[in-house]
Amino acid sequence: MKKAFKSLLVFLIASAVLTGWSLPVNCRNVKGQNGNAAFGYKLLEKPNADNISKALRIFKKVLVKNPCSIPAHMGIVYALLYQYALSGRKNEGMLLEGLAHVNTVLGYNPKIVDAYKKKSYLLFYLGRKEEAVNNLKTGMQKVPSSKELLKTYLILLIKLKRIKEAKKVCGFKKTRYKNSVSLCLELGLIWQNVGYLDQARSCFKRSISVRETPEAWIAIAGSFVIEKNWKKAVLFYERALSIDPNYYEIYYTLAACYTYMGNNKKAISWLAPYTEAFPDNIRALRELALLYEKNGKNTRARLTLMNVKTRSKTHQEKIVASKHIKKLRNKRKK
Repeated sequence: MKKAFKSLLVFLIASAVLTGWSLPVNCRNVKGQNGNAAFGYKLLEKPNADNISKALRIFKKVLVKNPCSIPAHMGIVYALLYQYALSGRKNEGMLLEGLAHVNTVLGYNPKIVDAYKKKSYLLFYLGRKEEAVNNLKTGMQKVPSSKELLKTYLILLIKLKRIKEAKKVCGFKKTRYKNSVSLCLELGLIWQNVGYLDQARSCFKRSISVRETPEAWIAIAGSFVIEKNWKKAVLFYERALSIDPNYYEIYYTLAACYTYMGNNKKAISWLAPYTEAFPDNIRALRELALLYEKNGKNTRARLTLMNVKTRSKTHQEKIVASKHIKKLRNKRKK
């Protein structure tokens, strides 16, 4: 569960919103400097130690010429968070410096969603967990339309094991998002990623009660896949297909479910049309060949492997396919 939350938190940090900032009126008289911050962000796309140091220098140079540059202040915050992660989370001075910059940004514009998000990370890592929670509450009051803050708030409450409070976030009784299909799904996936499957299904079902979508049924099915309850997963995947019969990605998952259930014939019936829709999916073609072979259909297995050999982009894949074809031909001779 901790590993799932950590990966999700890293993802949220990496997917920071880098656009949409507005400068205070008294800071707009310095032109051309905010654009330079873009070079720093480009470096942070590959956040190694060297790139982080270079990005920090760029952002600080921007601030020398334009102390009110919100992109530069936020760039320093991103860079310091990356630097802190690379340091093994040992240097609290980086966090305090980042906190100073993010507070400056919120002083200029108290409605910047990503500033509240990053401030909550900084406070959390500093051990000031209650402040982190209150910061997000303030953010949601200032920007009540922000779904991102609501999701971050839920993640933080779960991390702090404040599950009763977290469940209230998904109560949807008084929230403006109670009829948001997409947000119900997103909150459900957050619960699912940290192992609270019943709560995840509750969010997915709420989404369906607003509007039935294949994505919601897929999400419910996925929760049963995690539990290895293949029969229930199949049931809900088929519900998704009843809405959109051409949702071919489901075909692949259904094939996997039937394979785990030991029903190779049924697995083939789903995987074969999937490979027709996605003929360049080499992995799916290989799996189909193996299913044909297990089901005693060696000719079809060989033809599928020939397709693998033709479409493979690596020499190694072609060699593996050739060896398997040879093996099947030898079987036929016997």
